[in-house]
Amino acid sequence: MLVAMDVQYDDARHVARGALIGFEDWTSAQTVCEKVVLVESFAEYQAGAFFQRELGILIQLLQGVENITIIVIDGYARLPNGHALGQMLSEALGHAFPIVGMAKSPFRSMESQFVHRGQGHRPLYVTAVGMDEKEAAAYIKSMYGPFRLPSLLVRVDHLARGYCDPH
Repeated sequence: MLVAMDVQYDDARHVARGALIGFEDWTSAQTVCEKVVLVESFAEYQAGAFFQRELGILIQLLQGVENITIIVIDGYARLPNGHALGQMLSEALGHAFPIVGMAKSPFRSMESQFVHRGQGHRPLYVTAVGMDEKEAAAYIKSMYGPFRLPSLLVRVDHLARGYCDPH
């Protein structure tokens, strides 16, 4: 099962909402599982160490989820300094799964695979840990949905934002 995760923060109320979806394959239009957690204690944002804020929430989301083959995160899976969320998550999980990162914005001349989807001209930036990045980019490009952002990745974002409830 493929898993995608996202986390959103309400700093004013000091609450984070993490969401996870599972889906059968890259072209799936539907989820096979969904999970949301609310977290009241998390690290403050630190420039250059974003992983410290999000890592614990992602690990909490993964608890009890079985048959994972690949994890997709919102953001960069790797960075030159080695402190990307995907790199740190991979390490925390004992390098058990490939991690694919899909970012919507470029990061300081970071090398990544560019993916163009839908009618938009702005690319998505794909990086990976534990798998070939060209392969990861092809998977993101193949995901269901006609727009720049794959439909299931929009779904996990909406769950994390509280726009909808998990099934």
